Amino acid sequence: MKAGHGAEVAASTASTASAAAAAADGDVGAVGIRTVALAGKDGCGKTALASALLALAASKRNAKGVDGGAPEEAAHGMTLYNHVYCAQVDDHRVNLIDTCGHIDRLPLLATALAVSTASVFVTTPTVGVDGACKRVWERVADAGVPAVAFVNCFRLSESAVEAGGHPAGRFAAALHSIEASLGQLPVVLFAPTFDPDTGAFVGLIDVLAGALCRDACRFLSAPAADGERADGLEPLPPSAVAEAAAYREHAVEALADVDDAVMGAYLDGGVDGVSAAALATALRTAVASRSVLPVIAGSAAEGIGVRALDDLLRDCTPAFGDGAGGPRTRAAAPPRRATTRTAG
Repeated sequence: MKAGHGAEVAASTASTASAAAAAADGDVGAVGIRTVALAGKDGCGKTALASALLALAASKRNAKGVDGGAPEEAAHGMTLYNHVYCAQVDDHRVNLIDTCGHIDRLPLLATALAVSTASVFVTTPTVGVDGACKRVWERVADAGVPAVAFVNCFRLSESAVEAGGHPAGRFAAALHSIEASLGQLPVVLFAPTFDPDTGAFVGLIDVLAGALCRDACRFLSAPAADGERADGLEPLPPSAVAEAAAYREHAVEALADVDDAVMGAYLDGGVDGVSAAALATALRTAVASRSVLPVIAGSAAEGIGVRALDDLLRDCTPAFGDGAGGPRTRAAAPPRRATTRTAG
């Protein structure tokens, strides 16, 4: 950390702890509170993701959006301090900590993680996992909190085949980078699928449901079109069937290692013999024990994949006092897993 930052870091550290404690007060019903640190290098879209998650909560119940930040943050165009926001719907409360991603201010990230029950590691397919990303991830891993990954694809709805190749290849490269650079086993839950010829974005593959999700900005309470399922899911297009099957096979194999019921169903009936409900139960165990790194693709600026991330945080990460992860009880780091296969 550069000289001159000590006082700023100390002040922001105290502010983060007090803000998180204040956000944790109050009656939250039976489900409890989750405090989630959004971690990632500068420019990966953490603030945009926080804004999208708050917008999702506001569409269900009133919630405040992100603030404008400090003047120096506006001047530098980056987050320099930790910002705490609260999103509550019914008896679910998620406190979001938008952290700073500059490597000179990593102590602030450590402070946020110390009061968190889970973390979202935000990365992009354009950059992948570089040295700065690895430094951020090391803090997340050292904190011992359950983590999920959000691959933030900028302008996803404008995807097309470019000189750099097909957009599907960029997402596959991002998955490889996560495994090769972070030593994590990525399990894709929502993956983007594109037109094989033009590269245009078609929708997100809901891997466990085996369906297509066209959820771009759907959290803004857009009504379902005639003939569309209320949950926004549609049959997979022919071009995405093999891709979805590969992702699901990998998810089943990874989760079978942490759940006996999934293993038994897999041995008896193969991939198709494992129900989505069984996989969801196993996923909760795997997230809490940090055996896998769930991956959701999306676009924070466009609201794509945000609902899926919100559901994952509420359904599969522990709340305060659950006894797994979080600031009260840290899970031991699992051993390194075997190399994974990725679709595409």
